[in-house]
Amino acid sequence: MGARRAPGGWRLASDAAVVIARRLLSAAFLCCAVALSLASAHATDESGRGGSPTRPPAADEDGAAPLEANPALEAARSRSRQLDQLHATLLIPDLQPDAVERVVAAIESLWLQSGSPTVDLLMERALQATQQRNYALSIKVLTAVVEIAPEYAEGWNQLAVAYYLSENFDQTLPPLLRALKLERRHFKALEGFGVLMRDLGEKRAALGAFRKALSLNPHSASAREAERELARDVEGQGL
Repeated sequence: MGARRAPGGWRLASDAAVVIARRLLSAAFLCCAVALSLASAHATDESGRGGSPTRPPAADEDGAAPLEANPALEAARSRSRQLDQLHATLLIPDLQPDAVERVVAAIESLWLQSGSPTVDLLMERALQATQQRNYALSIKVLTAVVEIAPEYAEGWNQLAVAYYLSENFDQTLPPLLRALKLERRHFKALEGFGVLMRDLGEKRAALGAFRKALSLNPHSASAREAERELARDVEGQGL
């Protein structure tokens, strides 16, 4: 069999998504650095003026100390809110193609955000290896990614892509299912599941996967075409 391309909408993250992700991550790191700098300056100022030492936060009525600000948690909440807004936008029926492209790229960029500089560097190396068809290296790096960050859905999704492109079909399904468990709205992974099921002759399962993907991204031409073909095969010519 010749060189296999990631079929349909199941593909590597777009260059635009990678650029957006880097910008968002850079902005996040900058905000954290500024916050830490301001906190340090405030503490130094208080110390220089002979202020009283900082007291621990008062306990709640039940004796538990109140939760302190958690940048990682806030970043995760912000990411979730952004994804909610983008997914809602993607459901607009008359959304123009260029707008669809921008929204999908923005969603992909958020999927790529791991919250770890180490994982981000490994992902960049893995995606480059996959693009260069060095699937053995890509699989090796992505395996390290999911070991370091087992809750990172995009790591599992890209591992499934690398296995599929290397024609290791028996190893494609487990990471793909893990990705979908972690990110249930991952319409790219759903299309990948549909492609895999279709390749394995499981047309009814494939049809369900493509329809689920279309419920999340009704603008996907590849999913729409696959759904129509499978519907004829599974449910008859009268559709």
